[in-house]
Amino acid sequence: MKSINFIVSTICTVIFCLWLFSCKPQTAKPVILLVSSATTYQEVLLELGKLYQQEKPNITINYNFGPSIFLKEQIKKGVPVDIFFSVSNTTMDDLQSLGLLIAETRQNLPLTNQLVLIVPQDSTLQISNFKDLINEKIKRVALGQEKLLAGINAKETLTSLGIYDRVKNKGIFAGDDIRQILKAVETKKVDAGITYLTEAKLSDRVKVVAIAPENTHSPIVYNVAVIKGCQNVPEAKEFIQFIKSEKGEAISEKYGFTIIKQSS
Repeated sequence: MKSINFIVSTICTVIFCLWLFSCKPQTAKPVILLVSSATTYQEVLLELGKLYQQEKPNITINYNFGPSIFLKEQIKKGVPVDIFFSVSNTTMDDLQSLGLLIAETRQNLPLTNQLVLIVPQDSTLQISNFKDLINEKIKRVALGQEKLLAGINAKETLTSLGIYDRVKNKGIFAGDDIRQILKAVETKKVDAGITYLTEAKLSDRVKVVAIAPENTHSPIVYNVAVIKGCQNVPEAKEFIQFIKSEKGEAISEKYGFTIIKQSS
């Protein structure tokens, strides 16, 4: 009888210990995500990243910002990246064709941008639309080279308006960073510049004088994917979903992005 009581007591003790252990809060494993992103999405990701890390303190998010085409080349060379935010379908297509994406994670973000014409805040030049750039009083115009999507979109719009060759001759071209366009206008090294609305909203030293009609350039699409080799795929997917949440949309709008409403 004593033996049976001892066995029962032992089993109860083990069960109680297991119950106590299960009630203890389990510390989530620490995770580091490396995010490469087009520069135009920088401010959104930095702000959302801070909010996300408040909710998920075990997650550390590191960033690498730059032109999509440069980031793509880094990934092709094997630079370790977990998540890639691109402003070009072509860039993603290239990586997918090489088998460098986890294909089922690739998706478009529900937002877009606007191509705008900007001038210094105190400019007295009579510029109210893109065609005014051919005016002889306009001497210098900041444009992106064609390895920057902003440069491609600017060329498309100017070509659509029939003025690209005349404006190109006034061009001061940014090749490495879209922010060079904004800086050139801020410092009055140029009379005007063509960039994205999200860039213009970063500075109170420039003003937007015209918005390019959507039908004059290819769609400005932001997309994202988890890169093959990512060691924390579930966490990477969760972060992407957070970016697409209502909080993400609100912060994207705050920085000048246009939210694309999904049809029901």
